[in-house]
Amino acid sequence: MEHRPDIAPHPASEEDPDRLHVLWAAEPGPLPDDVTQDMRQLADALEPHVDGDGGMIGTRFGRRVIVAPLNAPEDTVDIAIVDASRNLVLTMGGEDPTPEGALLAQILEVRSDVAYGFVEAPELNGLTMSVLQQTLPALRGATSAYLPSLGHIALGKRPQEVTGALETALAQEDEHDEDAIDFADRYQA
Repeated sequence: MEHRPDIAPHPASEEDPDRLHVLWAAEPGPLPDDVTQDMRQLADALEPHVDGDGGMIGTRFGRRVIVAPLNAPEDTVDIAIVDASRNLVLTMGGEDPTPEGALLAQILEVRSDVAYGFVEAPELNGLTMSVLQQTLPALRGATSAYLPSLGHIALGKRPQEVTGALETALAQEDEHDEDAIDFADRYQA
């Protein structure tokens, strides 16, 4: 394989091996209007239910996944491939999808029965196989999950379904918090 002398090594090749590496395959281009509109509708449906500005939203686009921050759905990243075993993401464009966006893209790739998703995992530093081993079983057959060590995940076929799934994930968090308080109260006495 011939190496082009006019192209320098990708910056990810010199970064921390435990961090998510982003490689870009092409220059970014405009998205079709319907995809842009879908991202805006998903953000509008979810924003009232999310405290702060955290989380990533996403939708399918052919064999790829488009992700964006919930508070900026116009700042999209087109993810072509997620390889969690190598902690690597290949994007169509030069933007960083964040570990949350990479996780959402991997979930949407695996879950072909849904078209939209939301992930809020503020403590996620990278997409590793252990994160996927924790996440994917929790979503087997479900469209929502609250994982105490990770955060909230909501999926659906339409933006309104993602909103309903997020409400379920938030209720799961409340139940988890109540159980933790009850457990602490029992053993404190």
